[in-house]
Amino acid sequence: MMYWIFFGGLGIIFAASIFISTIAYKRQQAIRRLKSQTRQLKRKIEEFSEIRNALLKTDPSLELTLIIQQQIIKLCDKLSALEPSNEQHQKYCDEERLRQTKLANEERDEPASQALTSDTEIESTNIHINTLTKFLNSAYKKGRIGQSKYTELIHHLQKLKLDIEVASHTAQGNKYLTNGDRVLAQSHLKQAKEALRSSPIEFPEKTQQIRDLTEQIKQVMRSVIDHDSPPPTAPPKPTEEPLKKKF
Repeated sequence: MMYWIFFGGLGIIFAASIFISTIAYKRQQAIRRLKSQTRQLKRKIEEFSEIRNALLKTDPSLELTLIIQQQIIKLCDKLSALEPSNEQHQKYCDEERLRQTKLANEERDEPASQALTSDTEIESTNIHINTLTKFLNSAYKKGRIGQSKYTELIHHLQKLKLDIEVASHTAQGNKYLTNGDRVLAQSHLKQAKEALRSSPIEFPEKTQQIRDLTEQIKQVMRSVIDHDSPPPTAPPKPTEEPLKKKF
């Protein structure tokens, strides 16, 4: 009898240990899943925040910026729902809601400027614009944006991308010209002109912008030629023949 009681007790202990281990394992899985979801949401919020900041810096219109800001608010709400007791997340979400209110009232810290200061900054902004284009494509396919609005926003993004490239290279070209570097000035001005010529986007000022850049490039080329040409040398003076002695 004691034998069965002993083994019965061992079975109960074994079953209890399995039950406790299962609960602990599921709890660890839930914690890991929560951390993974939190990381993914934070990464998406950071990605959309970078897009928003790029638009605030370069886009005079706030329509796309508000669309991105609303997406950030949605992600913030999901983040708060995952960890309702996390005060840091709640504070961050409140700050983003306040930012949304300011943007809706067309308040911004600085006016937009499409003339960026370096090729690295141009490339970074283009990456953000491409990511935003993919987001709009996805929203359109899911029926969240109508066709006319989608077409309008995509055209706006393409024009913004072109304006940034032209304005940035033109500004850099003028900067190098001011500093006396005519070669780099000419290179940036040519890039601005080529961006306009190769773009399929048409707008009233396009032809005149190409003409202005063409004339500016010619002026820079003339200054380079004049700078590199050796100064004219004076013709040699005629030598006087020595007087012949008279005998």
